[in-house]
Amino acid sequence: MKDFKVCTDPEFEKLTKQGIKYFKEYRFHLFDNICSLENIHFERCIFENINFTYVNRCVFDDCKFYNCTFKMTMHWNYVSSSSFRNCSFSGLRLTDIIFKNSKFYNTDFSKTNFVGCVITDCTIKNCETKNAFIDNDTYFITNNFINNLDENIKFDISMACPDTGSFIGWKKAYYINSHGNTENCIIKLEIPEDAKRLSGTSKKCRCNKAKVLEIQTLNGEVIDTIAYSYYLLNARKTNNANFTYQAGITLYINDFNENRFAECSPGIHFFINRCDAVNYEP
Repeated sequence: MKDFKVCTDPEFEKLTKQGIKYFKEYRFHLFDNICSLENIHFERCIFENINFTYVNRCVFDDCKFYNCTFKMTMHWNYVSSSSFRNCSFSGLRLTDIIFKNSKFYNTDFSKTNFVGCVITDCTIKNCETKNAFIDNDTYFITNNFINNLDENIKFDISMACPDTGSFIGWKKAYYINSHGNTENCIIKLEIPEDAKRLSGTSKKCRCNKAKVLEIQTLNGEVIDTIAYSYYLLNARKTNNANFTYQAGITLYINDFNENRFAECSPGIHFFINRCDAVNYEP
C-alpha cells in the first residue's frame, strides 16, 4: 500500500478534467465524502471511506473498497477481481453490472435491486440481503455463498423446473464406447414427486433424487450402457463413489445443497428441455 499514489478529491477532479481515464495503483481516501465516476478504468486501486453518488460505465480491476457507500445509481459497470469489505449498496439499483471473481465481506445489500446483472465466481460472505430484489434477468453463476440470503429476499425469478409433482428431465453425460473412447450421451430422468428440486437464474436444474429411464445417443437412439456424469468428482465428494447412471436405477444425493443459487453444488443436474441438454457444454 505504501507504493500507491495518494489522490485527494481536488487532485482527482483536476486529473479527470485533463481527460485522464485510467488510474493504476492509486489510493483514494481523502475525498469530501462524495464521488461521481464515469467512463474510467481503475486497476489495482484502493478506495477508503468514500460515498459514491454516481458510477457509470467504469471498470474496476483488482481494486479494494473499504467502508465505502454506494448511493443514487450504479449501472453499466464491470467489476473484476475486486474486494468489498464493510461496504453498503443498501437501497441501490444495480443495473446491467458484471461482478466477476470478486469478494464481498460484511456488505449491505438490504433493499438493493439487482436488474440485469451477472454475478459470477464471486464469494459473498456474511452479507445483509434483507428485502433485496433480484429480477429475472440477473444471473448468479458458480458463486460461493456463506451465511447469506436472508429469508426476506425477494426473487422475481421463477424456477425452470416444476415446483411440484413428478416430471421428466434431461442430462448430458458420457459413456465409454466399444473402442474405449468417451462419447457424449443424454440421460432421460424421471424426477419423482417427493424429490427436492431447484434452479437458480438459468435453465440448469438440480434435484436430490431421480430415476434413470433411458440412456440415449445425442440423436435419440436408446443404448444399453453405463453413463457417467461430468460432475462425477463432485458426486464422489458427496459420498457417492460409484455414482453412475444405468437404466432402471434410482439415484440419491446425500448432501443436496438447498441454496438454489449455488448452481454447481451437489445435486443431480439436468435440464427440462432435451435440446438444452444436448447443447450444454460441460
